[in-house]
Parts: sequence; structure tokens; C-alpha cells
Amino acid sequence: MEKNNTPTRLLTRKITMAAMTIAVSLLVSSVFRNTSSILSAIIVPIILSIFLSSFTIKEYTFVSFTLLFLTLILITTQTVFMSLYILHGQTLIFLFLKSKPNKRMHYFYYLILVSLSLFIGILLTELIFNIPLHLFMMNLAKNNYLIYAAIILFEGLLISSFHVFLILRVHKSLVNSRYFQ
Repeated sequence: MEKNNTPTRLLTRKITMAAMTIAVSLLVSSVFRNTSSILSAIIVPIILSIFLSSFTIKEYTFVSFTLLFLTLILITTQTVFMSLYILHGQTLIFLFLKSKPNKRMHYFYYLILVSLSLFIGILLTELIFNIPLHLFMMNLAKNNYLIYAAIILFEGLLISSFHVFLILRVHKSLVNSRYFQ
């Protein structure tokens, strides 16, 4: 079967990928909330980075704003974290798919980014939506800032490890499949 990569077919494929990415990201963020939101933090950036890796920065930005707008309408309290998931997805593309990876150094940068964004996301969600995530985390840490930082760092380690493992393994197999040709 001969490949038909006409501009119309490529545009149709990109629109389909963008729509699927938005739908699945919203579904995952709707289902995995509250205590299971770490699953959303793992899954959504992987979905974004794998399915949108062939997009230009302009196309990725357009899909990102559409996703943020729909998140704001449908699951308002997840807006802060969705914006961070979008940042994670773009960072995964840049560090591990588009550049020659210096795996250890890029992983370290990504771990710091994820950990800081988790902390910022917790604070902003409490500030904007009056959801006491920071208070919950402080109670969990018994009001000890070192334990709080260790919990955030552990979550960042867990999330970033899954991201890097999956982006390197899954993307390679999907690029070779007929769906990405």
C-alpha cells in the first residue's frame, strides 16, 4: 500500500491527533482527581508528548490553549495542574525527543522541574480555588518542612521516572507504527 502524505491528509491526521489528545487528557484529568491525581500527573504529559511530538510549537500552543480552555470550563479546579502538565509535555518533547539527549543531565533538570511545579501547583490551587492542598500536605508532613520537601521530591521522582521511561520506550514503538506515518 502506497503512502499518501498529501497536505490534506497530514492536516486531517494532525486535527485527529489533537482532538484525541484533548479528549483523552480531559477524561484522565476528570477521572483521576483528588488522591489519585498522581496518575493524572503521570498520564497526561505522556499523552501530550507522544501524540503531539510531530506538531510545531505553534500547533502545540494552539492545542494547549484549547485544552486549557476546556479544562477551565469542564473541570475548573484542575486548570492549574493542567497548565503544568502541558509544560511537562512540551519539556519532554524538547529534552528527550527533539534534542540529542544527555539522559542523566536532562533527567535531573526534568526531575527538578516536575518537583517545583508540583509544589507551585499545590500552592496556586489553594490560593486560586481555595482548596486546602498545602494544608493537607503540611498535615501529612506533620508540619515539618523537610518532610514536606521529601514528599514533593519523592512524588517528582516517581512522576519524572515514569515520564522518561515511557517517553523513550513508547514513542520509539509508535513512530514505527502505521498510525504515525
